[in-house]
Amino acid sequence: MNSKKVLILDESKISKDRLVFLTASITNFEIDTPSDVESAKELFDNHTYEFIVLEHNCKISNEFMTYVLSLNSKQKMILLSDSINCPVDCDTCVDTFKFVRLLKPISIDNIEKYLLNGDDENFICPNKYRFDNIDSIEKLYDFIYLDENCFFTEKEIKDDVLYIKTKVSGPLRFDELTKIEDNVNEKYFNLTFTEDNNIAITQL
Repeated sequence: MNSKKVLILDESKISKDRLVFLTASITNFEIDTPSDVESAKELFDNHTYEFIVLEHNCKISNEFMTYVLSLNSKQKMILLSDSINCPVDCDTCVDTFKFVRLLKPISIDNIEKYLLNGDDENFICPNKYRFDNIDSIEKLYDFIYLDENCFFTEKEIKDDVLYIKTKVSGPLRFDELTKIEDNVNEKYFNLTFTEDNNIAITQL
């Protein structure tokens, strides 16, 4: 019986079910899927996990991650996120933690590399320093992902301005706005709103 275990924590049932399916498809790890922070803490106290996979943008994940790091700062964690704007700078993260940050949508290919080859030598974040490297309007256009949005759904570059557009007349979706803002590095870009609720991004 395989003794390797992975813990998956995600508030979204759809997202969690997909992660379980992907993990089960490519590994024979035992998979734990706690539904709340206290259950996750209890499991972590009583088991050793090869990996912990977290939806990084939800409250319960951040609380659990803080708890885990207080006990084992080198626990290997795969953080799933809509943004490459990390709360910890890359140099500090590389020296202190064992984090890999993967951007949604998560596919078998981009998680398989870590679940199957997750030794210390290969457990390297693919987005290390990437936030600072997206430094032009063209790179930002290629990077910003809108496929899962229902409000901000279109993008175009016109006269050196990147426009993120909506065709919806309803209220602004602040969750989608936040995801876009998190991927716009203020060192290089200025983000403003147009009168028709679209976003205009210019290079500084």
